[in-house]
Amino acid sequence: MDRERVSKVVIVDDEFLDACGDQLKVVANVAVGYDNIDVHACERRGVVATNTPKVLTETTADVAGERGARKVELDELLSCSDVVSLHCPLTDSTHHLIDADALERMKTSAYLVNSARGPIVDEAALVAALEAGEIAGAGLDVFEAEPTVHEGLLDRDDVVLLPHLGSATVEPRTAMAELAAQNVLDVLAGKPPVTPVTKV
Repeated sequence: MDRERVSKVVIVDDEFLDACGDQLKVVANVAVGYDNIDVHACERRGVVATNTPKVLTETTADVAGERGARKVELDELLSCSDVVSLHCPLTDSTHHLIDADALERMKTSAYLVNSARGPIVDEAALVAALEAGEIAGAGLDVFEAEPTVHEGLLDRDDVVLLPHLGSATVEPRTAMAELAAQNVLDVLAGKPPVTPVTKV
C-alpha cells in the first residue's frame, strides 16, 4: 500500500470536467464535504454539484445522546475529556480548531479522534504534541492534506490511521447513496436537486 495515499479522492476540477465533456449535467458527491469539487468550475459549465449533508448528523447525535453526552464550551471539553472526538464541519472558524494551544489544554492521558474533516486538526501541532507527550494518542479517519498523511503520524504506536471510512456502515451509506441518486434524478428531470452545493 502506498503510505502517502490512504484513500482515493476524485478531484472534480477543470481538467476532470473538460474530460467529461458537454454531456455531464450533475456531479453527485456521496459525502458531506465537497472540498474535492471546484464548484465555480462546475457553475461555469452549467454542471450542478451536490453533496449529502446532514445524513450523518442524526447518527452522530443519536450515538452521543445515548452515551450521555452533554454540550460544553471547548475549553472545558478539552481540559476534562478523556477522548476528544471531532464531528464538526470544516469552516473558516473550525480550520485548525485543534491547534498547538488546544492540544496543550488537553489532559496528558487524553486521546484525540478526528472523523470530521482533516484540516480541523493542525497535524504538525498534533505530531509535536504526541512527541512531547502532551496527549496519549490519536485516531484519525481524515487528514489535513488528504489523501496524504503527515509523515510524523506514520509508524507510531500511539496513533491509529483509517482511510476515511468512519461513516462506512450500511445505514449512513445507504442514505447517502439514495440522496445522491435523488439529486441526479432531480437534475436530469429539470428540477432543482435536494442538496445543491453553491459557493457564497
